[in-house]
Amino acid sequence: MEQLERLERETARATEAAFYLAHNAAVTRFLLDEAKAPHVPTVALALDHPSDGPFLVATREGSAIECLRRGARPRAPIVTRSQLEAVAQRHERLKNEMGRWGDGPERADTPPGFRRLFRTLLDAGDAVPRETLRELTPFLPLVFDRLPALWYACDDTLRDFVKRGGERLLADQERLELREKEQVRRTWRLHWAVGHLQALFAQADDEMLRQTAGGVIQGAAPIRATRFGFWPVALRGLSLCGRLGPTLLTGLEHGLKAPPETVNEALTSAHGLGFVGAAHPKYRHEIVTRLGGTFESQDARTSWLARERSLIAEALNELVINSDDAERELAAHLEALRGRGVEVPDTSELVALANLPVSLHGRVALVLIRHGLGAFARTPIADLYPTAAAIAAREATDPLVAGLALLAIAVEHQARVKRA
Repeated sequence: MEQLERLERETARATEAAFYLAHNAAVTRFLLDEAKAPHVPTVALALDHPSDGPFLVATREGSAIECLRRGARPRAPIVTRSQLEAVAQRHERLKNEMGRWGDGPERADTPPGFRRLFRTLLDAGDAVPRETLRELTPFLPLVFDRLPALWYACDDTLRDFVKRGGERLLADQERLELREKEQVRRTWRLHWAVGHLQALFAQADDEMLRQTAGGVIQGAAPIRATRFGFWPVALRGLSLCGRLGPTLLTGLEHGLKAPPETVNEALTSAHGLGFVGAAHPKYRHEIVTRLGGTFESQDARTSWLARERSLIAEALNELVINSDDAERELAAHLEALRGRGVEVPDTSELVALANLPVSLHGRVALVLIRHGLGAFARTPIADLYPTAAAIAAREATDPLVAGLALLAIAVEHQARVKRA
């Protein structure tokens, strides 16, 4: 947990100043005036290092335009952070804001800053609204390269916890101690956080993904979100595979060649390739060919994987391009499943289906993947999140109950991978 908390602090350090200044144009203009910034259309405010940044680019009137990552070379004149802080220290009403620009804690009586908003990704579980992702998105250049390390830390913390104590906690769930209950709640929050951090990563524009994603994403890292077989988080990882597309092809194809004893992990790579193919027509034929090849094997696990791969290939061949038609077709397949006596939640709304707390190996999730490629892979990840109003209107989730359900899915999934 110490590694996780340190990474979170580092992620938000310079960004807090950018968030405050971007939301307070009058203060930014005042600081620029007092710092005697040149009267030009735009200026670059260095948020940390005076020449390496990162930077907030704003108009001379104080309105934020964009953020530039560390190492960028802004074309506008630079005003350093030390200049801004010197001005703030001379004015009593700005002194109290200084703690929010560095490592100090936010006061409870202040409006949420970047750090508190970012913290909701780690703490709010299934109650993160799409508005939060969109409000954080303008500041992505400042935190983009740290997000993978942060979701790795969340995932590694969870992996060790589930392997070490998952079965015991489930067996003793009627008599858990307070400390153990909090561990279960944290399991639920942190696994959702893996998906939320990947969803935020996916909000980057195409140029940023091209320039930096290859350096910060190793292999097919987004499929870490599938580690515990929990559909809503897995969907966010698979959707990120689709968003990154060609960047991950090599890693995903390598995953397909995993030995029989890791066949479930190879299946995850097949799912990831399915999302890439659905999101990127240019690569669809190649991916269908790789997924749908002929396999001859006496090993039951390899034969099972071959059938599953073929089903993904067929789904890509029959992909419904129109998003509305794709949603209707998915709803029809789920209704047919319900008609055969399978318990399927009574909803056809894509956002609700994207957040069903079901096992990735259940029949419902298999239909969601195979027949949802045309809908989920082609919908921006933020749009798969409920709105703040929808979250406020629904019944709140009990983190302990939800955490135990997730733990049951995770333990079964890990056992399945081990058996395969």
